[in-house]
Amino acid sequence: MSRRLVGVLLSALPLLLGASVSDPRGDTVACRGRAEAGNEVIDLLGADAQATEGGGAIRFTVTFAAPLPVPDREGRPFRVDVLVRDPDVPTVSFAYYRGLNRIVRFDAIAEPALTILLLAERGSNSFFGARVEGARLVMELPGRLLTRDVDLEGPALERLTWSVVARDEGTCDFLGDGRPTNAVAPADVILPPPSIPGDRRDVVPFGPIALLVATGVAIGVTVYVWIGRRREATR
Repeated sequence: MSRRLVGVLLSALPLLLGASVSDPRGDTVACRGRAEAGNEVIDLLGADAQATEGGGAIRFTVTFAAPLPVPDREGRPFRVDVLVRDPDVPTVSFAYYRGLNRIVRFDAIAEPALTILLLAERGSNSFFGARVEGARLVMELPGRLLTRDVDLEGPALERLTWSVVARDEGTCDFLGDGRPTNAVAPADVILPPPSIPGDRRDVVPFGPIALLVATGVAIGVTVYVWIGRRREATR
């Protein structure tokens, strides 16, 4: 096995580990950090991000603990923010968010449009690219609305990192620690379908499974290379 092929396999491991992210059930808190009773409407269970349309668009899929009431007619409509960091743009702080420079925002109103906030440039766009599928929110938009296509070869969406924060009135749920550090899967990677809330709680989340698979791949590659070198040394 060539060193180049080994490098390709090892470089794919972060994508396998970072493309799909799980989140504990029942971990909603007050947005400013004080513990608060659970809010099932915005209780995140997981999310993933993937380049689509040959790398020209990006899709975020967010899974919740219960079907989403859209439009949300009780109080203010709940909000879902996908926090994005483009490494080619200066990072900023925004409200209680840190280390980001874009936000893809969904508000649970009738006929919602996504709002794309370009924080560093102080600009914004909108795009009708959201759909609700029971407990899942799918947001898909052209990559050019998030990042510049500097070399005219496509927007290189795999460079972006992301996270999710859901908010309903004063209650929030952060995907992990809320920092935009998760990877975007390339368009040619097949992601596993998100688990359906409530019917497979005893199944190991995809994150640990991916870790085991990635570890196995890394060990297998290492052993293969070691055996190959031993054979060459004994010739």
